Parts: sequence; C-alpha cells; structure tokens
Amino acid sequence: MEASRWRANVPRPRDRGIAPLLAVAVLGLGAQAAPAKAAKTCRSVRGHQVLKTATVRVVSQRFRTIYRKGATQMVGHRYLGCTLPQGKPYEVGRRYREYSFPGRTKGSPLVSGAVALGPSAGTFVVADDQQANLTGDFAEKTNRVFNLATGGSYIFWHNLLGGQKKEPAPPSKILVNSRGQLAGIFVNPASSAPTDYSDPAPGQSEVVTFSADGTRHVLDSGPTSALPESSLTLTDSVVRWTNAGQPKSATIP
Repeated sequence: MEASRWRANVPRPRDRGIAPLLAVAVLGLGAQAAPAKAAKTCRSVRGHQVLKTATVRVVSQRFRTIYRKGATQMVGHRYLGCTLPQGKPYEVGRRYREYSFPGRTKGSPLVSGAVALGPSAGTFVVADDQQANLTGDFAEKTNRVFNLATGGSYIFWHNLLGGQKKEPAPPSKILVNSRGQLAGIFVNPASSAPTDYSDPAPGQSEVVTFSADGTRHVLDSGPTSALPESSLTLTDSVVRWTNAGQPKSATIP
C-alpha cells in the first residue's frame, strides 16, 4: 500500500513564545503527548472535525487558559487526535494567541501559534507546528509524526530562528506509512547562506528516512535538479527514488 505524502514550502521560520506554550511544542524524540483532560472515547470527543480516516479522528476545541504567574492568557483551539472507535484522545497541537492578563483578547498578541496536519497512515499523522512572538525575534517550526494509538511522537524536522545549533534543511516532500516510518526529500535552496543549515550544502538535496523510533538515515544526496520529488515513493518500508535518472531503493529499518 502506497504511503500518504505531504509537500511543504521551503521553510517558514517557526516561532516559539515567551513561555512554554503548548505541551506538544516541547515534545522531543519518543515523547508522549498529554492525554486530553476529559478522557473520553474517540467517537464521543466533541469539536470541529478536521480529520477522519478509517482508523483515526482529529477535532479542534476552543480553549482559554490563564497563566496568572506570567500574567498572560491564551485563547484559541486545541487539536485532539485519537484512534477509532474507543481510543484515548491526545493533544497534538494548538492554534492560539497569547495576550496580557488582565486585558482584552483582541488586537496584536504577544505570541501566536498554529498547527497544520499533514498526511496520515494507519494510526500515524504528521503535525506541522509553528510559533512566533510579536517582536519577530523568535520563531520556531517543528514537524512531528504522532502515533495516535499511544500519544508518542518523534521530530523529523526542526528550525529555531537565531538558534546557536544549525539544523538540517527542511523537507520539500514527505511520505509516511502505517508503521510510522517516514521518507522525504530535504532541500537546501541555492539562495541559502552556507551557515543557514547543517546539511546539505546550498543548492543540494538529500533523501532522508526515519525509522518508527525517530532514527534518521541519510540515503543519498546531490544537486536538487538531480533528485526530483516526483521520483520518491514509499511502499510498505521500501523507499524508491532517482538520482540523475538512475533508479535507487532502500528499506527503512
């Protein structure tokens, strides 16, 4: 069975806020998403449905949280995902704005955040999370694969504006399978400075896979024009692509 796929624009910096704004934003490799406070079965969770497949369901719910110690308040929607029919709901991200408290929840927020869902396969779904502050000096973007059966997740791409540690270039296309394995083409634009990303070099692309535990494997690299997105496929655990017209394949461990 062929995997789902997701195309991403070359990086929008992702912003983080003044404080740890959402549980999902601080989840690392193999982390667990927090169960929703009202632990109901999947079918009974109320909210606006944003994703439903034969195996999973994701809804958004309005929320407001007051942080009295930090004198801020957060308003928006949280995204809860679960496996059908009786799975426990887990929070996979939030779309929110954070304001001073007390005060009005209108106008320009101190911090804002958004989450977008990517492809899903089996009990796994991709979540694209980003945060930003008002002054524009903080931006963070994190892409994860969530297992809605367990609440576990791993990060397959992350970028922090102004971060001291340079990280790999962003994905331009990804594929995910029902085992939670991921394959993608990661592109460093030719216009990038040599210090923008750790790898590959500007104008180059890499074929990268992730095992279900989040282990990263670089399979191939070359000029972006030699590694077309259209050549990348993932069937079960076998990833296929071409480099300069030459077919290649590998099995994700």
